[in-house]
Amino acid sequence: MDAMNNAARRARAAPAVNAQMLKRMLHDGAEIAVLDVREEGMYAKRHMLLACTAPLSQLELRAPLLVPRRSARVVIVDDNDGLAQRAAGSLTLN
Repeated sequence: MDAMNNAARRARAAPAVNAQMLKRMLHDGAEIAVLDVREEGMYAKRHMLLACTAPLSQLELRAPLLVPRRSARVVIVDDNDGLAQRAAGSLTLN
């Protein structure tokens, strides 16, 4: 339970990234993973170029394959519906 509370605190502390910040991150040469945590149907309708689909329901299974180096920066994309915060909490647990 304590690990869950710590992960929730870290997820809340994760900085929000706006479009300009993401553009700089994509062009700075450092490794980055952009994960879209919406379900695949929503992803298929529209998604950010270069974002990988990693639905929240499957994130724990897909994340190690999509982001094999834990040192890589990860940007989590959603529809401003709170999925990104939940995903950040899930990723910090692993």
